[in-house]
Amino acid sequence: MTTHPNQPVTAGSIDEWIDLIRSKFVALDIAPQTASELREPLTGTVWNRQLGHLSAAEVSSAPQVFTRSKRLVAAEPAELFQIGLVTQGSGHLIQDGRSCNVEVGDFAVYETARPFRWQLDGDWKLLVFTWQREAIALERFESEQITALRLPGNSGISGILAHALTDVVNLGSDVSAASGIRFADELAAMAVTAGLEQREITASTQSLTKRVLHFIELNLADPLLDPQHVADHFFISTRTLHRLFAREGETVANWIRGRRMEKSRHALLVEPNSSISTIIARYGYFDLAQFSRNFTTRYGVNPTQFRARCH
Repeated sequence: MTTHPNQPVTAGSIDEWIDLIRSKFVALDIAPQTASELREPLTGTVWNRQLGHLSAAEVSSAPQVFTRSKRLVAAEPAELFQIGLVTQGSGHLIQDGRSCNVEVGDFAVYETARPFRWQLDGDWKLLVFTWQREAIALERFESEQITALRLPGNSGISGILAHALTDVVNLGSDVSAASGIRFADELAAMAVTAGLEQREITASTQSLTKRVLHFIELNLADPLLDPQHVADHFFISTRTLHRLFAREGETVANWIRGRRMEKSRHALLVEPNSSISTIIARYGYFDLAQFSRNFTTRYGVNPTQFRARCH
């Protein structure tokens, strides 16, 4: 392991890397993501600077998983409040029953007094900002609501904070001790504000998504049901509506088609005496030939064959 004052510290093996991470942050279980990577020497680099009671570090290495287990929390307790900001590659953070994907420019909050897991993909770089937990004006029940939330680096309060945090790492001039302490406190306060704001946005988004899904379910028979119709009902733009579904890797139109098809399939199964045309009209289908083609594509058999197999 190479060490020089105010210079990056590089570990040349997995054992050195584990020791380096423990010395700079906390004890973590570290594992490459694949068996092939396990056979390669795992190297990594940490560069850090101090600003008052804030430690700012740039960490880089190959794809791997960092785990702060219950065992490590109990064996080597440390109460730190941390932010991880991705500048290269991508990350996935799990803590307090939530998970989030963190792309370049985005960041997330986590705490070392409770278990967490970071998966970092690609040749990644992560800016890690660390405060002693006692320096953060945030109750535990509140902190458990802001950990593992993706905080976007390109908009809102979190966007302003992302730029400020990046500037801290790149700050070339010296800062007086008093100014460093004040600035560290201000950054911590902004981090709490950004986290609490994102919590509210997330809760509001989840509530709206639930209401949208319920509305779609109640209106599957309406042939006019489409993204514009749904957006108009909730007085939101279609762009906002599409963003709600994009969070789940889905599109509005595909969701509507999928629910109509699944409802029709179930009715075909439990209503053997109802005609196919009667059933599908109930769920917004009026072209039997098109429905049959779509059904066959989705389930591998046409509606008549499906009924014959199930009865």
